[in-house]
Amino acid sequence: ALPTKADLRTRIMESAEAGGTKAPVNVPREGVFYHGSGTEGITRETIDLDRGNIASLFGPGMYITDRVETASTYMKRGNKTGTRALYEVRVPSAARTLDMDAPLPPSAISAMRDGVYEQFRAVIDEAVAAGETTGSAIWRRIREAVSDESINERIPKYEYDEMFHEIRENLTKAGFDAMKYKGGVRTGSPEHNALVILNRDIIESFVRAPEPKPIKIPPPAELGALQIQKDLLATRL
Repeated sequence: ALPTKADLRTRIMESAEAGGTKAPVNVPREGVFYHGSGTEGITRETIDLDRGNIASLFGPGMYITDRVETASTYMKRGNKTGTRALYEVRVPSAARTLDMDAPLPPSAISAMRDGVYEQFRAVIDEAVAAGETTGSAIWRRIREAVSDESINERIPKYEYDEMFHEIRENLTKAGFDAMKYKGGVRTGSPEHNALVILNRDIIESFVRAPEPKPIKIPPPAELGALQIQKDLLATRL
């Protein structure tokens, strides 16, 4: 089979590094994240943590990632004004984060249970009884239950926004500053570390950042990619 585009990119990057050419890759830095938006002029004080609903992966909050290329894709999503902005967000390592890919501590489960409407509390109890205590598993059950009720009872989904805001507030009161999860796993895109900010007080800085330059693969002559070309030719025989 012919190599995929990702395979080619990896091999070219390896060839570049082996030949002493610096591969044009944006390397994540500890504590540095990015937020892409269609809104300009956002500041630390005007961040809207209530933005988000049942359609959001983990409800309301500010979603940030350590992969600048991923953040830049969100500058265009849902943007009807033509504006686009990329922000650099610094978060201290001391921030208390809730790992949504791991089993939740009892205090977090209790905070979420107290935040949902009464008819959904059994959903969380059933998840715990079944041993499905990761944050993503419990959140998925809540979203599915809300969707089912919304369809069966013909209740607009925006009627549940207040409930998801209550969950966020309860988690903050329980001492959690943010949720963290491994991004890209669910969509098949490049993996990255993502946070959902619940408490703006943990943000050390929030400033406008330059958009990343597209990564261009240098000409084969600069990479000494003769062997790669031979291998590609061999796959076609």
